[in-house]
Amino acid sequence: MVESPRKSRKKKPDLTPLVEEVTDRLIIENGYDAIGIPREIIRRLVLEIVEGIASQMSSKPKPGPVFNRIKRNIHLFEKALTAKLAENVDELTGDMAEFIITRNPEFSSRIAPLLYKRLVDLGRNDLIEILREQWNGIHQEFYLYCPKCGFKSLTPDFKCVICGYGPSEEEIREFNRIDQLLEDFIDTLDAESLKKLQAAGFFYFSSKIRIPDSPREPGESLFFLSKRDKARIIARLHEIGENL
Repeated sequence: MVESPRKSRKKKPDLTPLVEEVTDRLIIENGYDAIGIPREIIRRLVLEIVEGIASQMSSKPKPGPVFNRIKRNIHLFEKALTAKLAENVDELTGDMAEFIITRNPEFSSRIAPLLYKRLVDLGRNDLIEILREQWNGIHQEFYLYCPKCGFKSLTPDFKCVICGYGPSEEEIREFNRIDQLLEDFIDTLDAESLKKLQAAGFFYFSSKIRIPDSPREPGESLFFLSKRDKARIIARLHEIGENL
């Protein structure tokens, strides 16, 4: 019985020269060297792309078409690059952090606590301001600003998810102008609502102030009425000809 010859395995092409050439062109044309992005991070990302392209081709891909393909989708490439850089946040330079923040705002917002800590260490208040604006614009689930970092990032139980600070109720009221908001709110209430608020001794706050006439809802913070608040309620009742 004659044995059938073994099928020869197709030898994988050496992609190293192609990867090196595309990597160098990307670094030069996009100024990644000036930013200080490590070449190895860019090379590894290019290698992933090239291997993906090569797996779909019968012949070895050429540098020109690969480079042009990446350039056409440079925004996607740089989003992936920001994620690679962020794997070692503690090693970021100011320029690298700026690259992440400006090239991929949604991603930088997701890792804002880590970026904030690094930017504080670097003394980059300018980038902290940009990060703060991005965060406040994207995250609508928070209603209170942190007195320490200035981000709109306090949880309902008064814990900052950005810097970790736990401010007092007094600090929060002052920084977020809660007293003025409450005073304006009191001025809109009728006698019955004023009495309900006074009897409760506290109020809820999210996107607006609410009398606690129903259970606390997700996202709402609880603030106790101060002596000043109670005095304002009584004064308002007198203004509309009512007594407590």
